[in-house]
Formats: sequence, structure tokens, C-alpha cells
Amino acid sequence: MSLKISTETIRNDYVPIDVIAKQQTLTRRVILEYIDSVDVVEYPIYFRKVDQNERDEESEEALQESLSRARNSIVSLARANKWEWFITLTFDPKEFPSFDFDAVGEYFSKFWNKLKRKFPDIKYLAVPELHHDRFKYHFHMLLSGLPSRYFMLSATEKLPNNHNLLLWDYFTTCVPVADKSSDKIGFYIAKYFTKEFDFHFNKKRYFRTYNLDDPKCLYVGWVSETSIESNSYVIKNQEGRIVYVRTRYEK
Repeated sequence: MSLKISTETIRNDYVPIDVIAKQQTLTRRVILEYIDSVDVVEYPIYFRKVDQNERDEESEEALQESLSRARNSIVSLARANKWEWFITLTFDPKEFPSFDFDAVGEYFSKFWNKLKRKFPDIKYLAVPELHHDRFKYHFHMLLSGLPSRYFMLSATEKLPNNHNLLLWDYFTTCVPVADKSSDKIGFYIAKYFTKEFDFHFNKKRYFRTYNLDDPKCLYVGWVSETSIESNSYVIKNQEGRIVYVRTRYEK
């Protein structure tokens, strides 16, 4: 199977008024170009009028949609950039209130903002995660642009290429990204974004630098019905590039 993808960005955001009036479903199609692949994503959207009572009843569904959008953003940003390190940053609960979401977020931001002033090329994308004890927080992140002299080899049996980040006051694991595909990298970082964060209303769900590249949008628009037959598969286009085809970003 082949797929022709134009390099020209095409947008078709117009939704026919009769679709809303008749409360119909349209399929949203988005084609995004990443550093080593292309994504074709299609998903249905149901257009209908909603009264206030229904809005209250569907607040939980709306929250889940918000979480899903945030997760998709994490995957997209992770895949659109080149990374050097997978990193886990922890806190010592005896020295720092790692149970306080606001405190860990503030500490994390101040630490990296200070480093970024010294090294403007730093890029990171980080996801806070609640420890399995459901009490302490730590961070999983992707990083590039920090000089290698700040990493010291600290091999373990399970992680022979593990390093420590010398500037962080607490325990860290740092593993080189090497030649991982952008797709694997994206879903690696996104797996730590869990529904545990649904109770953090109006809180940051992920942390990022604002020098990250976005994927190139080749097409966004509406189609009357999906052309994707299965949930997820991989093909190659005429140029030999990998094309991931999904009905959602879920893997």
C-alpha cells in the first residue's frame, strides 16, 4: 500500500452548518510530519447541541478528553524533536516535601530555568509521576543540549549505560537515547502520563521548554468517513518514509 503526501500544508477547518443542525458525525483527519516519520490520524467527532444539564453530567468525560489531548501533545512534541537523554529525577522525602505537587513543580522549574539561562540550547519535555505508593512525586523527562561533562557514568546490572546528573541534588537515572525511533520515544514518555493526574485541576500536566519544535502539519480537515480499516498499522509512502496510520494516538 502506498500513500501520497503533499509537502504543501492544506487546511480544511470548515464544518458545514447542516452537520451541526442534523447532529451528525464527521471524521477529523490530521497528517503530521515528524523528524523520521509521518502520522495519519483519524478520529470521529459528533456534532450536537448540548444544554447546561448535559454539560454538568459530562464534566468527567470532558476531563478525560482534556487528559487525552495533553497526552497527545506530549507524544507529538517528543516525536518532533531530537533527544539525547532519557532521565528520571527523584526527591528525598526526608529532605524535600516530595508529596507536594506544587513544591516539586516549582523546584523542577527553577532548577531547569537556571540551567537554561546558562545553556540556551537546552530542550526538555518532562512528565511528573506519582510514585506507586501514591504519595511521592518524581519526574520522567527527555533532554538535549546539556553538555556531557554534567553526566557521570554510574553503571548498574540492569542499566550498564546509566549515568548520574551531577547537578541534581537527589537520585537520578540518565540513559542515552541512542538510535531509538521518534515513535518509540514519544510513547515512552507518554506512558508515564497517567490518569492519576485527573485530580490536579488547573495544574501543569507536563513541563517543557518553549524552544521545542512542533511537527509539520501537512493536512488537517474533515472527511465524511474514515478510510482507516484497522486501529493501527504501518506503511511506507512513495519516498520510502515510514507512515504510522492510527484511529487515535493510543498505541
